[in-house]
Amino acid sequence: MPRFLIEFPADDPERARRFWKELLQTTLASRRPGDGHGWQTEHEGIVFGLHERGQGPGSCQGPLFLARARVIAAQAGLAL
Repeated sequence: MPRFLIEFPADDPERARRFWKELLQTTLASRRPGDGHGWQTEHEGIVFGLHERGQGPGSCQGPLFLARARVIAAQAGLAL
């Protein structure tokens, strides 16, 4: 099963981590060095990530935006 990434930037990372911890009832752990900056947790193949705004995989070149572009292209019948 492929892994999916849902990534959010945060202006105040500590505040955001507390918010998501309460909402998701889980702790976002620090990413391993090869995984980039920020924190993440995984549940049933979905990776939920958080990073300080301006860095991390959620920037405008991140995988979330690439995946979105592929979905839009697929809906339009185009190939990327």
